[in-house]
Amino acid sequence: REWPFFRSMLDNAGQSESKGVELEFRGVPTVHTEGFLSFGYTDAKFVDYVDGEDDFGGNRIPYIPEYTFHAGFTYRHQFDYDMLDAVMFQADYRGVGKHYWQEENISYQNYYGLLNSKISFKKDRFELSLYGKNLLNEDYQAFYFRAMGRSYAQIGQPAIYGMKLKVSF
Repeated sequence: REWPFFRSMLDNAGQSESKGVELEFRGVPTVHTEGFLSFGYTDAKFVDYVDGEDDFGGNRIPYIPEYTFHAGFTYRHQFDYDMLDAVMFQADYRGVGKHYWQEENISYQNYYGLLNSKISFKKDRFELSLYGKNLLNEDYQAFYFRAMGRSYAQIGQPAIYGMKLKVSF
């Protein structure tokens, strides 16, 4: 089943079935705050898939997590100061459920969650933001594949912090 070149390969399957549901809620409890919550569930499996050697019928389809979760909020406060027009704080958490990397359903990534936040200061055409991504420094694989008899994984980004200056014209 190994492709002779150094790359990942996806095959056409005989028959697969994917069912799911996605829910999303968004609310504005005050003039300064907005929150959201979303959840997705997917049951994606091979119904009939024999590649000549192996029967993958009943296995989960690679790269499709069983569920995803995303929640967050934004708080924005307007000022009447000469030095500052507004400050905005955002935070969100994104969870990704277990998903498999290939048809055999041997290698997989367990559930992981990423916490992000940002605080922004706005004055006229300028906006300065300080942000953090993956604040809990979660270890996870962003991608995995096999080629030329070896396994390769792309590790997800560790915690990162930064600053961004935006100028609107």
